[in-house]
Amino acid sequence: MTVKQRRHAVLRQVLQNTPVRSQAELQAALAQHDVHVSQATLSRDIQTLGLVKMPLPEQRYCYVMPEEPMQQRRYERLQVAFQHCVTRYEAAGQLVVIKTSPGSAHTVAVDLDAMAWEAIVGTVAGDDTILVVTRSVQAVEQLHTRLQRLLGLIHPEAAL
Repeated sequence: MTVKQRRHAVLRQVLQNTPVRSQAELQAALAQHDVHVSQATLSRDIQTLGLVKMPLPEQRYCYVMPEEPMQQRRYERLQVAFQHCVTRYEAAGQLVVIKTSPGSAHTVAVDLDAMAWEAIVGTVAGDDTILVVTRSVQAVEQLHTRLQRLLGLIHPEAAL
């Protein structure tokens, strides 16, 4: 488990057991579980996990996990981005180059990163090009199937 995955797991656990009203409270609760984060990292985690503020009595709010599974929403957003912005892609060893319409690469790369697929180490985006670094040549084959599905070239119910 990566540091980020562990932090997200602890964050979910904290939210299930404790009403947290602010980022400062959340940061303190994480610290009690030996997870120390900056405010900027915590803000990114809140966005990544799709946390929402739920009203409480006495005109207060607390952070909660979203009702709808966040990963499904991310996938749907990535699918729309792929179908509207991606023009082609090509593998080279354990790298994949994705071409997009001008100005779209960053948006597509952010959505791709948010999927947290094990096959992908990371992405680098320019204006109309994304470089995807994978863990292995075999990971490229797995990613190829997923990219085909995102582009609507493989039936959606095919194994993820």
